[in-house]
Amino acid sequence: MASNSGGRYGATATAPASNACFLFHLVSFLLYVYVFCWHFSKHASTMPQAWEFGWFFKFLTFCSFSFQMVALMISLLSHLFPEEKMLKRTSNEMSCASFQISNAAILVYWTVIFWTSSPLKMGVQTAARKTLQLGLIAGGPLWLSLLVNVGTSFFAWTDLVTTERTFRRSSLYITFLFMGLYIFWVHLCEIKNEDFPHPFIKPLRQPEGSITVSLAAVVFVLFFHKIGSRFAGRGSSPLARKIKLG
Repeated sequence: MASNSGGRYGATATAPASNACFLFHLVSFLLYVYVFCWHFSKHASTMPQAWEFGWFFKFLTFCSFSFQMVALMISLLSHLFPEEKMLKRTSNEMSCASFQISNAAILVYWTVIFWTSSPLKMGVQTAARKTLQLGLIAGGPLWLSLLVNVGTSFFAWTDLVTTERTFRRSSLYITFLFMGLYIFWVHLCEIKNEDFPHPFIKPLRQPEGSITVSLAAVVFVLFFHKIGSRFAGRGSSPLARKIKLG
């Protein structure tokens, strides 16, 4: 079986058919494409989220999901064309950025819902139950909410433990660019629709509420960048080497 040295981006590049990482990226990408295409279905068109300006891209978790889908596609291409070093580097940067974006977006999503559920007034347990109800019943099917509002973090972590990543500073720049574009975009949607797309933002006083959420997102991104860097350790994940077949 032919093999190709991948340098710091992977010690061994085996044939895709015998590579567990390739299978993970393939199955994940196909699942993401299916879910993305579902948003064009008749069922999705009846959801209130699809009616206003911005479509489903108004929501941070859906933008994070879409970014991760692109990252999975590039990872898949890097398996199919292992000799393309630029593709390998891009796959690494996008996947690291996706790890930071996905985890930060989900943490922001659940943290803000929990905080606006008045845990100090209602009690932590009552607020937690309300948070779970509001977070998973977001106007769509339960399976969709589980994937977009929880599952993206699972796929990001699975990519980290099965694939060698580096978490260079450039991936952090990509993440901050994504955040800046989304902040501009969500405020444009707020102007067009005369309301924020996220219902849990409404109780917050503006602009303080948006600034606080944005600053919290920056802290979460830096936290997950640090976690990813420590866990991956300069692109030498022991589990990544063990799980590769061939």
